[in-house]
Amino acid sequence: MHPRGADRGARRDLRRPPRRLGAEACALLDAYPIAGIILDVRLGEEHGLDLIPRFRARSPAPILVLTGHSSEDLAIQAVDAQVAKYLKKPLDLHELRRATHASFPRWTEFPRSPRAGAPLR
Repeated sequence: MHPRGADRGARRDLRRPPRRLGAEACALLDAYPIAGIILDVRLGEEHGLDLIPRFRARSPAPILVLTGHSSEDLAIQAVDAQVAKYLKKPLDLHELRRATHASFPRWTEFPRSPRAGAPLR
């Protein structure tokens, strides 16, 4: 398959109905070792913070929460859910990189892909 065709397929996957994202994420957590989870608060019909208990039941992976709709109440809920980091959008790439490196220390234990852009298996 041509790489551009693969890119179009990936974009199509991102347009799935939002109500399935939580179930699909749980299936991935059941199937693969995960170094960390980056979770947006707004996911269409699901609320990101409501998914945290389901994720925690499947994986000890640290969770970073992103939100563009920050409030004191939301920050308190994130802290109560014991997320590794609570980040407000917009954020720059360097801030996200620092947060992932600090929160996902096991990241370096996972094998690197032999080809640039190839998915990890």
